[in-house]
Amino acid sequence: MIDFLIFSRNRPLQLHSLLASMSKYISGKYSVSVLHRYDDDYLESLNEIKSEFANVNFIEESSFYNDLIEYLLKSDNAISFLVDDIVFKKEVDIDHVAEIVHNNSSIICFSLRLGMHLKHCYTRNLPQRIPSGYVSHDFFIWEWAGADSDWGYPLSVDGHIFRRNDILSWSKKVSFNSPNQYEDALQSILRYQSGFPNCCACFVRSKLFNIPANRVQNDINNRNEGFSAEKMLELWKEGFRINFHNFYDISNESAHFAVELQLTTLEKKC
Repeated sequence: MIDFLIFSRNRPLQLHSLLASMSKYISGKYSVSVLHRYDDDYLESLNEIKSEFANVNFIEESSFYNDLIEYLLKSDNAISFLVDDIVFKKEVDIDHVAEIVHNNSSIICFSLRLGMHLKHCYTRNLPQRIPSGYVSHDFFIWEWAGADSDWGYPLSVDGHIFRRNDILSWSKKVSFNSPNQYEDALQSILRYQSGFPNCCACFVRSKLFNIPANRVQNDINNRNEGFSAEKMLELWKEGFRINFHNFYDISNESAHFAVELQLTTLEKKC
């Protein structure tokens, strides 16, 4: 089983798309929780999402560090973090992935966002080489140390799956107050400690990608397409939703991939 923890901040339109795409494409045993921090203007939309996805556990953020550690302490399963601008794009048997993670101590993580078609890094706006490795059935295995950009970034919070004891141990060694600070702090462990598993694994074709429409935090000036959170909220209130079906098996060239949001109204929703 895999426990997914989604980090969400003032993005009802994107969060809805992520939850709906997970429900559509993930099979097997998994749980979904949303650790959220929403301003007052966004709470009504969040409550609408809560009503639609009754099987999802919603956790209001109090102290990000404490909330995260408490979540990890309560879990006995593999862990995957997601951010709310992710969308799943193709079917995935999560039981099979969980088995790979638990039975292969040589891999530091299993990535749902990486695939052998990712030849560009959106966040750095640079080309990236597919690393040397080997394909086994529908999986690709490579050594992350020294690999280019996204391929050398195993401790991502965008759809990487970790053994629970590993990520709990790493998380306790660093300080952070937000998702971006958390991901950045995890990288310091790789820089200053040794003994990490050498390899990563992913599917030959990725199962999800980020749509970098906007930025809702001030910790890091992440590259994005400049849509305001306020405008996205207006679209939600007008009854628009992201038609994630149109992204099925899209050949995105990067893990973060700028695409049109493909909006549809509630009346026309698939």
